[in-house]
Amino acid sequence: MEPEQDTHEANLLVQEMLEQELTDSDTSGAAHRFEEVIGLKIRELRIERGWSQTTVADRMRNLGFDLHQTAIAKIESGKRPIRANEVYALALVFGLPIQALWYLPVAGEPRSVEMLRHELEEVDKHIETMNESLQTLIGVYADAQTERMRLAKAMNEAAVEFQTQAREEDS
Repeated sequence: MEPEQDTHEANLLVQEMLEQELTDSDTSGAAHRFEEVIGLKIRELRIERGWSQTTVADRMRNLGFDLHQTAIAKIESGKRPIRANEVYALALVFGLPIQALWYLPVAGEPRSVEMLRHELEEVDKHIETMNESLQTLIGVYADAQTERMRLAKAMNEAAVEFQTQAREEDS
C-alpha cells in the first residue's frame, strides 16, 4: 500500500471517528440546557451568599461587564444566553475556579447511582470504540513507517551504487 493511501485511510478513519462521536452524543438543546444549569448554579451561589441580583450585577460591572439586575435574573432563569467570558467573570465574582460552575451539583437534581452507572457504562463503551480506532491507526502508522524505512534504504543503496559507478568511470 502506498504511503499517500495510508495517510488518506488514516484521515478517513479519524473523520469517521469524529462523525461517530457527534452522532452518538445527544446535542439537541445541549447549549440551552447548559445555560439553564449555569443559571441555576449562579442563583444558588448568590442565595448562599445572601446577595441580591443587583449585588451580582454591581460586582460584574466592577469587572467591566455592563450587566443590570434584569440581565442576572434572565441568566438565572436560562432566558438569556451567557457568554464564555461572562461565565469566567461570574466565577471570579463568586471566588470560584471556572470549573466549579460546570461541576458543582445543582440542587434538586440528584444523580442516582443507577444513572451514574449508566453514564459510566456509556463512557466505557466510547473509550473501547476509541481504543479500537486507535489500534487501527497505530497499524496504519506502523505500515507507513515501514514503507518509509524501505524507501530510505533503497535510496541509500542507489546513492552508494551511483557513487561506486562514478568512481569506476573516473578510474
